[in-house]
Amino acid sequence: MTETPCILLVDDDLINLGLLEKILAPHYRTVSTTDGFEAIRLVKEHRPDLILLDMLLPQLNGLEICGLLREDKRLKTIPVLFLTGHDRAGADILAQDLGVVDLLQKPYALDSLRLRVRNYITLKRSLDQIEALQAELAGNTEGEGRRAD
Repeated sequence: MTETPCILLVDDDLINLGLLEKILAPHYRTVSTTDGFEAIRLVKEHRPDLILLDMLLPQLNGLEICGLLREDKRLKTIPVLFLTGHDRAGADILAQDLGVVDLLQKPYALDSLRLRVRNYITLKRSLDQIEALQAELAGNTEGEGRRAD
């Protein structure tokens, strides 16, 4: 049996954070914070399958967090779903430049949120399996090459 998927929830609005936890906690392991610096620490500690990230945070905003994650090769494949109250057109361009997989504008439809969360976790888990198989095949190929020497 596979481990329950982990989602990191980052939002400075405690009401939004509580709503996300209530919606997602029955199906996923959730870790949450209101702080951008804490979010970076939690990503490194928990290696979530998905990050739901508010764009506007005090100190370190969502765009800056995403930029830092993308600089770390161990973390850059974690899908990030931006949650924003900003104009979607401008936010989409900035988010795509940072490799964000999707953006939901607040207030978002709960069914849409659930569907996207499920799909991005499924995608992340599938990509992880492919990566593991590729590493295994590369190891077998190298081992076979050594035996032939």
